[in-house]
Amino acid sequence: MAIGRISGSVLKSNLTRNGTDLAFETNLLYLDVTNSRVGIGTSEPTTALQVNGTVTASAITGLTSATITNTSTDDSILVTTTEDSSSAGPVITLQKNSSSPADADYIGQIKFQGENDADQEVLYAQITGKIGDMTDGTEDGIIEITHKKAGSNNISARFSSTKLMLINGTGLEVAGAATFSSDVAMSSQKITGLADPTSNQEAATKAYVDSQVSATDLSLGIAADSGSASTVSTSQTLTISGTSNEIETSVSGQAITIGLPDDVTIGSDLTVTGNLTVNGTTTTLATNNSTVEDSLIELNNGATSNSNDLGFIFERGSTGNNAAIIWDESADKFVLGTTTATGASTGNLTVATGTLVANIEGNVTGAVTGNADTATALATARNIGGVSFDGTGDINLPGVNQAGNQNTSGTAAIATTVTVTDNEATNENNVILFGAGAAGSGNIGVEADGNMTYNPSTGKITATGFVGALTGDASGNAGSATILATARNIAGQSFDGSAAITIASTDLSNTSAITLLTSTQTLTNKSLTAPILTGSSSAAGSILFKEDTDNGTNSVTLIGPAATADVTITLPASAGTVALTSDIASAGISSGNVATFGSGAADDDFLRINGTAIEGRSASEVLSDIGGQASLTFGISNTNAVKVDSTSVADDEYARFTASGLESRSVSEVASDIGAVTLTGTATLTNKSLTDAVLIPTATTAGKLLFKEGTNNGTNAVTLIGPASTADVTVTLPAAADTLVGKATTDTFTIKVLT
Repeated sequence: MAIGRISGSVLKSNLTRNGTDLAFETNLLYLDVTNSRVGIGTSEPTTALQVNGTVTASAITGLTSATITNTSTDDSILVTTTEDSSSAGPVITLQKNSSSPADADYIGQIKFQGENDADQEVLYAQITGKIGDMTDGTEDGIIEITHKKAGSNNISARFSSTKLMLINGTGLEVAGAATFSSDVAMSSQKITGLADPTSNQEAATKAYVDSQVSATDLSLGIAADSGSASTVSTSQTLTISGTSNEIETSVSGQAITIGLPDDVTIGSDLTVTGNLTVNGTTTTLATNNSTVEDSLIELNNGATSNSNDLGFIFERGSTGNNAAIIWDESADKFVLGTTTATGASTGNLTVATGTLVANIEGNVTGAVTGNADTATALATARNIGGVSFDGTGDINLPGVNQAGNQNTSGTAAIATTVTVTDNEATNENNVILFGAGAAGSGNIGVEADGNMTYNPSTGKITATGFVGALTGDASGNAGSATILATARNIAGQSFDGSAAITIASTDLSNTSAITLLTSTQTLTNKSLTAPILTGSSSAAGSILFKEDTDNGTNSVTLIGPAATADVTITLPASAGTVALTSDIASAGISSGNVATFGSGAADDDFLRINGTAIEGRSASEVLSDIGGQASLTFGISNTNAVKVDSTSVADDEYARFTASGLESRSVSEVASDIGAVTLTGTATLTNKSLTDAVLIPTATTAGKLLFKEGTNNGTNAVTLIGPASTADVTVTLPAAADTLVGKATTDTFTIKVLT
């Protein structure tokens, strides 16, 4: 329908004019000419086109934007299709028709806006489409979900063609069960809030696992290439040990690193199946021999240019300078000889020319010194018998192999006579010439032996020996002889050197003055220096002293003691009689007894017999005892006064006579002097019987018996200690041989009755 300019009040009954505006069926179609607006279903359009109702269209083109405003809570936009197939529909398409698309371009967005408490319009969430890859044939798309988070827009999720990522602090909370068809990678993050597992294949927390592991001592079987297999439990520590210079191990946190040290030593064979590359300055082979299967050996590999000599150097040690086969880079030649350089040397090496022994094929150029084993021609021809010879061909000599005369002046190769010069004065050793071989005539050679010489000055021949009979007179001494020309008597036995002789003691003319090892003799006034008396297997070494007064009827024998080690006994330095332990009797002042001190005695005190003891008396006390001053003679002879020769004398000590007087001796010292055992000392009693022995403890220890173990020389001991009893206790041991059982030990009783 075309509507032109309207004039007049009424066009038709259903078309109403309102000034310049036009209404059709009141508000079905309203043209607001004044404001250039069209209303459908409304007579008061507020926008260029306002529709109050449902709009049905197959396409809308040229629309740059559209705003739908209503107060309804029903569908603001409802897209409905009546198509009955299985194809998708209805379809809402957001297309960005860009002429220059690029990866990460945003291509469409759905926004969710609302108000805040300040009556401000806020974007609370949005869904955005994005290009992941715009390459033709490999296109990828991305959906991003954005939320308002703490007042700022935050991309919380990114959904690509390969994964869904919750990012920027967005968590995942699942109220129901979640099933994963592939592995879940946590990217070094934790799973928290797990309940304790109740069945297999359920995850567990660290606390739960720790509690289960700590309650169970698990064992791990371990084995290696050598040694015995074993186990290690969780309560033990598994140590992986390295080998010095072969394998080293280290621990950092929960990681064990096993590797090679900087310096590796292989104690046995090493086989490298791949390539071996050594990056360093020196490779040392300390082997007797090295075998290389390679056909070629290349030195200085990888060099772009070279200024160093190349080759081989052979270490000779103290024998001399090192041997070398070198390519001389500066001379551009091979050299062979000796050098002071080593394998560590570089640059231009100094090599002294050496000798090469080898067969050389081909041409040799340059100057050659020395003698060749063979040559085609002599450099200079030589005359032989007057005929020139350069080695290029045979020659004939006149008088030798052809007619003519040969110059035979000089010494001929074969002669019937020899000119000899007489020499009788020179003091020198000249060798004697012999005809070679056994022939006595004909053409024979001459030879000499340096071991047989003649001295013209002395007229003597020197040789190492002669074979055959020697006739005539010989002067001087023979170095050796088989037999004496005249036999001689030795101790009455004839001796000519042809055999050994035996001389018996009866053959000696003065047997009484000779001491024999096989006989018994008396030595008178003889001195023996450091004599050693050795006993037999059943008797000790001994010395027998014969009594003089009864012609040796009685004797005293001094016998070595049965000691377990060497014992030295030192005799007194002055004349006297050796006292025996049996010579010392009991205490008292009778003859032969040992006197005891009844009171203390100081140094230089006098002694006085007081009943059965001896007491010390000072000089003033002695004067008082004898009633005045007296002249006293000190000594140990009869009628002499005896004084104490000690710095101090304690009460109840014993006195021992010395050259200077009486010396105080304690009980232990007297016991030591006479070899006795005291009651107060510690001694070992061997094979002694104790009758009714009573063991009395000290104030702090109990009475006890100590049984030393015999098999290990008394190292261990068993101590029998009296119990801490409040009354006397009698312990009766078994009447038969048996073994005591301790209450702290575990024993087996067989056929015993326990009450």
